[in-house]
Amino acid sequence: MDFLHDFEKKSGQCISIAKSSFIVSPKTPLLIKRHIKRITGFVLKPLPFTYLGVPIFVGRKKSEYYERLIEAMGSKIGGWEKVSFLWESFTAYQVGAPLHAYTSPIGD
Repeated sequence: MDFLHDFEKKSGQCISIAKSSFIVSPKTPLLIKRHIKRITGFVLKPLPFTYLGVPIFVGRKKSEYYERLIEAMGSKIGGWEKVSFLWESFTAYQVGAPLHAYTSPIGD
């Protein structure tokens, strides 16, 4: 574990053992997995999982891995549409109000 302590010293960042995990190939022998866990104190993280909102997996892409990401993106875009609509309404009001003062039907 010296390399982790070296990393902490050189980077100024602390490694949280409680929040750390490791992944290995599905073909890795159980003995090796236990050895890594014992040495590092990290938890073995099964695949698939999400890291920073992105699915991490091995093998073919499956649509269910991306459902949460697509939903999150959709809600963000939906929020932008609301903001865009409000902005358009606001600017239309701001631009339209002065124009109304200078325009009137002929004959008034």
